[in-house]
Amino acid sequence: MPESISTRSLQLAFGGLLLLAIAAAAYTGVLSKTPAAIEPTLGNLFLPGFKLDPLPGLEPARERHHANSTQYRWSAAQTVPGQAPFQLEAVVVHSSTSGELEINQLVRNAGLAAAEHEVQTLRADSGQADEEVAIAETGSDWVLRTCITPKGRALVTGLKNTLHAERTTGAKAKALQALGLQDNIRWECLLVSINLPKGESSQAALLAAWKDVKTPLFSWKKSAQP
Repeated sequence: MPESISTRSLQLAFGGLLLLAIAAAAYTGVLSKTPAAIEPTLGNLFLPGFKLDPLPGLEPARERHHANSTQYRWSAAQTVPGQAPFQLEAVVVHSSTSGELEINQLVRNAGLAAAEHEVQTLRADSGQADEEVAIAETGSDWVLRTCITPKGRALVTGLKNTLHAERTTGAKAKALQALGLQDNIRWECLLVSINLPKGESSQAALLAAWKDVKTPLFSWKKSAQP
């Protein structure tokens, strides 16, 4: 029995959608650059108890495998003396795959100084999530680095699983993502770097600086636009 016109039309329509999906995947995966990183709203960052002096940073950039937002840099000094001034840097890094979420890869993609990082887990109070930071030496400085997810987790080794858990789920979302009509998971976080001179401070001072600056940075995504 010959196929009905409606059945053949549905098959043709489905085939057309499939070809469009394949073409979109090929373009996104092979030909295009990584989509632009989200721009955080950090231009008016305020840290209670600190005076922030902006320093020159880098403009947003897009490469084949990663994209960066504007790079923000400040010199921070306590308004009441007691801690050595430190330098604070923050930039959103968007990687094309989860394989580029390792701390040294994130640092290289952001154009920051390379180092041998030692990851530390900072235990939080009951009911709050632990934090992961990486501490290293770069020349004459101590440096602390971590990456803050869009929902406010500071992580180094746990980035992939946490970002995956934060993705939109459900059959409808998966179908729209497969057709390229909705953003799939974005391997993206706010890379934070704090530098302190080794001769004037210690790792304990670096951790104290992180404790002072982290709360305002946790909300980097709340008012940002994709």
